[in-house]
Amino acid sequence: MQLFILDNDPKRAAKMHCDKHVVKMTLETAQILSTVHHLHNSIYAEKCYKKTHEKHPCVLWASKTRKNYEWALELFKELLKEYTYRYKKIHKSSEILPYLKHNPVYSEKNELTPFAKAIPELYWEDDAVLAYRKYYILEKSKFCKWSKRKVPEWYLKGLSLKF
Repeated sequence: MQLFILDNDPKRAAKMHCDKHVVKMTLETAQILSTVHHLHNSIYAEKCYKKTHEKHPCVLWASKTRKNYEWALELFKELLKEYTYRYKKIHKSSEILPYLKHNPVYSEKNELTPFAKAIPELYWEDDAVLAYRKYYILEKSKFCKWSKRKVPEWYLKGLSLKF
């Protein structure tokens, strides 16, 4: 379970996901959003996926404020688009999008809080984007490839520094 914060803008972040993660993270983001619905006793919870990993840092982050949920929802919507763009198919998780569009989070503060860092501590940085990019380069490069998208420049630059 993870949200890869590869950019502060969820649209750009989705495009930066490697092919394998466009498939996998679309499902995981739907699971995170679904779990938030369950945690907040949403009337749409039963239409979403079953709750899972309720105490996961990404679930807790997404359920903390309306803005956090909205950011994760935008990432999900952009990953769905990215999946269709790369694979010419509709991701199964798109079936629950109509329910996930209803934000179940009610909080006094309506601001985007610092992103959860659900990665090993050795990659932590004050800047979550930098931390996740470093993690991507050093832990995920064995299988990362991008079809129909340019490899992100930060990734290429990071690979050259890695060796």
